[in-house]
Amino acid sequence: AEKDSFTSAALKTMLKVGNIEMGATADGAELSRMRPMVSRYGEGDLFARHCDNHCSDGRGPYCNGRLLSAVFYTRAADDEWREGDGGCLRVYRPQADPATGDTDGGDADDGDDAVADIAPLGGRLLLFFSDFRVPHEVLPVRRGERFAATCWYLSGERAVGTSTY
Repeated sequence: AEKDSFTSAALKTMLKVGNIEMGATADGAELSRMRPMVSRYGEGDLFARHCDNHCSDGRGPYCNGRLLSAVFYTRAADDEWREGDGGCLRVYRPQADPATGDTDGGDADDGDDAVADIAPLGGRLLLFFSDFRVPHEVLPVRRGERFAATCWYLSGERAVGTSTY
């Protein structure tokens, strides 16, 4: 019961944070956000390497408007993450830009392009670009559960007039 109470309070906090009105970027592009997605990963669960938006500079056939990804981790007070628990977010060097082919220091095919493994510590908030600049994956959970609330901030035509996309 205490674990559920902590999780509920942390998620309510994330939802409040996600309701902040974004306004516009410096270049005048409209910004909004999607509804938060709550995820639970049990032992053995993972999420394969991917980017949250497959476009370049807001254009392209697979562009979904996601500009920034925000991930908030929650854990029960008595369930502290320890080395070896797994469930880390592994971040890779940028992939090739779909529009130009520029790799900006990395390529998905070179095999040794991991930059960091970020532990899913309760109360941790991650913000990163949603496009080819930050490919990432969730590594397998080895012990316990991993809870996260994810919200994407949108830019461009997809952002205009909506906060729920």
